[in-house]
Amino acid sequence: MKRRSWLLRSVAGLAAGVSTLWPARPASADDSPPLLPLWPSAPPGGGGPLGPPHVDAKGALSHLAIPALEIYLPARPNGAAMLVAAGGGYKRLEMDTEARPAARWLATLGVTAFVLRYRLPGEGWDAGRQPPCRMPNAHCA
Repeated sequence: MKRRSWLLRSVAGLAAGVSTLWPARPASADDSPPLLPLWPSAPPGGGGPLGPPHVDAKGALSHLAIPALEIYLPARPNGAAMLVAAGGGYKRLEMDTEARPAARWLATLGVTAFVLRYRLPGEGWDAGRQPPCRMPNAHCA
């Protein structure tokens, strides 16, 4: 199965079951969304930053050790879901200027939004710019 197909099916399944994990509540600007780690322990690929994430004055994140999803649940879900990935030139994640406003807007439309907190390639990961693989010595496709 291709990664895109798997990702779309996974997000759709997660969206269908997420309301049982967290009660529906409108996402607002001062609300901290629930976090869902992408790995049960340290992510594959080894290395990476230690300590808490760094947040700059504009709300951009860097120094992310634990990839996760921020979950924005709409007050009235319509069954749709969207994965939001912030830009930032592989140096930071523009969360407060890009990703979170988009997720809050989607929630107003009834769409469950998942904001991806992904690892940044220049932050000391043993695998560098390669995506994490589940199996040692596996070639990610």
